[in-house]
This record gives sequence, structure tokens and C-alpha cells, in this order.
Amino acid sequence: ILADHEDNFWLGCEDGVYQLFGNTFTAYSPEYLPQVWAVIEDKNQALWFSSFFNGLSKLENGQLYRYPNHFKTNVAFPYFHPVIDKRGRLFFPNAYGMLMVNGQKFDQKDEYFFISSYYDKERDLVWGGCRKAVKAFDHNRQKV
Repeated sequence: ILADHEDNFWLGCEDGVYQLFGNTFTAYSPEYLPQVWAVIEDKNQALWFSSFFNGLSKLENGQLYRYPNHFKTNVAFPYFHPVIDKRGRLFFPNAYGMLMVNGQKFDQKDEYFFISSYYDKERDLVWGGCRKAVKAFDHNRQKV
């Protein structure tokens, strides 16, 4: 669940996405946004949706852009709870490591099988949760 900049709630699920605002909601079908496991808003207020089997989608100014799982260096099977750091970079934990999205640039760091992430604002660290461990990365994406 994500609360966006207008305090609307976005709920991703296996059968699409639901947007809740006030006492009403909008449903986005699974044909439009399939199997959404996570939602995050970037610094430009665009919404990003991640789906393990369908990669990433970005909703910006009413236009949907798709970044499918075609090859590992672009999008790499994202899992749960992406984060945004103070520089506005998005981090998507995935089956091959941590995918950083910085504007239109995708940078896949291959190291671990990350299933979730957390951003520590005080220390400016991105944490990745993997099997039986956690790993932390500094602002240069170096392990600490």
C-alpha cells in the first residue's frame, strides 16, 4: 500500500491495482496492471508498479510506460517494497540483486537475491533483505 503526494492510497494485488481516494475507488484491471506486488512514487510524482512476471510499469501524466522483464540488465524480476533515497533514486529488490532507477537510467547490481528493501534516512543507507541475511549499501552503492 502506498499513500501518494495527494494522500490517495494505491493497493497493488494479484488482480490489478486499486486507488482509494475519499469514499470512492478506481480499479485498474489485471490486463492493464497485472500482478502488482509493490507501488512507489518517484520524485516527479509518477507512480511505479512492480510485478515479478511483468517487470515495471510507470504511470506518468496519465500515460503508462512498461519496462518488461526482457533481459536482466534492464529489469530483473522485482519483489516487494521498493524504496526511494534522498537523491530521488528508486531501488527495486529483485531476484538478481538491487535495481536502481535514476530518471530513465536502469542500473542492476547483481549480488544477492533480495526480496525486500528499506531506506535508512538517518544513515543514508539502502538495506536489502535476502535469505538469512540483510545487506546495506551507501550512497555510492558500496556495501557497508
